[in-house]
Amino acid sequence: MAASFGSTGARYLPLLMTVGGLGAVPAVAWHRVDKQDRDGFRRSLTFWSTALPAFAAYKAVEWYAESSPKSIRPSPDQASLLYESLHEKYSPVVRNATVALRGFYLKASQMMSLRDEFLPKQYLEWCRKMQDQAPVVMTFAEAEQV
Repeated sequence: MAASFGSTGARYLPLLMTVGGLGAVPAVAWHRVDKQDRDGFRRSLTFWSTALPAFAAYKAVEWYAESSPKSIRPSPDQASLLYESLHEKYSPVVRNATVALRGFYLKASQMMSLRDEFLPKQYLEWCRKMQDQAPVVMTFAEAEQV
């Protein structure tokens, strides 16, 4: 068994060392970057890890509902149900990301809630709550000190 590992393991050893070394480079670089840049990177990562799956899911349903071959294309009612299921699935995900990211995203949700026809009801419900019920980061006493 050990001889078997020796022949195949030795073949993959340079690859394993390279991958391990490549993993160390970003870790060292991450450590050397200042906190503000790391926070910006984390915010970008949070945004894109939320936005890309949702965008892809909506685009897939859009293609299926509008561009797929007519033999498999859903009826308008079926397409509407597909979109409703996406709204139910991604509305809480987007809300959580908005609350976590705060700033621009929180303000954008507040602005989008001003028009009833702009957002599906699942998004509109929580966006309206952000008008006056957005979670606060600081206590009143902390805000007074600033």
